[in-house]
Amino acid sequence: MNRMLLTIYVGLCCINLIYTTTYTCDPSISCGCSSLFTTVTSRIVGGEAAADYAWGWMVSLQQSDKHICGASLLTSEYAVTAAHCLEDIMDSLSELSILAGTNYLDNEAIPTIQRRPLISAIMHPKYDKSSTLNDIAILKFSPLTISSDSKLAFICLPKQYEEPFQTNTDLIAIGWGFKSQYIRVLSNTLQQVTVQAFSSASAACQQSGMVNSFVQFCAGTIAGGKDGCLGDSGGPLMAFVNRRWVLAGIASNGKGCGQVGYPGVYTRVSAFIPFINSNVDFPVTEPITDSSPPSTTEYNNNQSIQKKSWFNDVYHEAFPTINELRMKSGTLINIVAYAGYIIDDMEMELEEMLKKLIIAENPVQLLQQLIDDQTIEVNKVISFVFDHMSQIQNEAMIQYLASVIADACLKKKLD
Repeated sequence: MNRMLLTIYVGLCCINLIYTTTYTCDPSISCGCSSLFTTVTSRIVGGEAAADYAWGWMVSLQQSDKHICGASLLTSEYAVTAAHCLEDIMDSLSELSILAGTNYLDNEAIPTIQRRPLISAIMHPKYDKSSTLNDIAILKFSPLTISSDSKLAFICLPKQYEEPFQTNTDLIAIGWGFKSQYIRVLSNTLQQVTVQAFSSASAACQQSGMVNSFVQFCAGTIAGGKDGCLGDSGGPLMAFVNRRWVLAGIASNGKGCGQVGYPGVYTRVSAFIPFINSNVDFPVTEPITDSSPPSTTEYNNNQSIQKKSWFNDVYHEAFPTINELRMKSGTLINIVAYAGYIIDDMEMELEEMLKKLIIAENPVQLLQQLIDDQTIEVNKVISFVFDHMSQIQNEAMIQYLASVIADACLKKKLD
């Protein structure tokens, strides 16, 4: 009797570990709905073949007709991918094309297949190869034919600076990459896999190589075995939100493929909506952003014209770990903007001329002030250091922060 009970118990455990989830999207929405039903099987190890035309926005970026990376359609002429896919081939654009309308890399006889040559590629200007920060790029190509027969669709974009997904939120990754780090052969059939969002503060994310939790995040499974791999780079990591598929992340980097304790690292798309908007000719899928249209403000008697959106861009893109920055006194602060500074051994010092700083305890309140007021004059000058840097791991990251803010800071020096 005991033996029989044990056998039944083990069988039930196995059944519980393999299940399917069916997602029903809203076909009336202009994005994020390729097929009325998308069924994903959750498995212990690896992924599964995707159903034909389930992911109509998925395209293959190819060099000399050979797959190198994935990409996601935003419009009939634009797709988004990872910048690192292009870093060594920007001088070979004539060899690049995108393949759309198929799940199969080895069968171009499928009627829905469309191949288009690349017209241009724009890497994020602050993409950093060593840290893979800002790992995002825009592809432009000859227009695809969009019709009910083409089976193509566009992915939805997240809201600008959207809150991170809660830990353990299910996300779907797709791609033609290696099925295993030990079997270095591309899959000819598009694969899909369910992974979960990790807390950015987790040790697993840090050891996987995530540097900046505002522009990056990580996802995988605690037990490992489910992840993207080489060849999946640039492809989408998707969340099902309000009956549509939203581009949460772009496959960027990681250590190995599906190793225990090493989730994949993804570019956080919501942090790059301004970059996408400035380089893509929409009409595009909604929602693009919930931010107000930028207006302009004069500073220093017409000597410097700044867009009011600069604070929003700088604060969110440059300071995901803002609460880890502390003054010498130990008081927790939020740094909003400054006119300029230099870095010396991770210390912010004043230059020969005094610089203008804007420091606030509440950046959201200051943002509202920036929006409402025509001018802001803050004449308090403070020198301070970084003395606690849990997620900003090295001097290179500090230099990155400096370069981001330098582009948007106020140009006026105190008289």
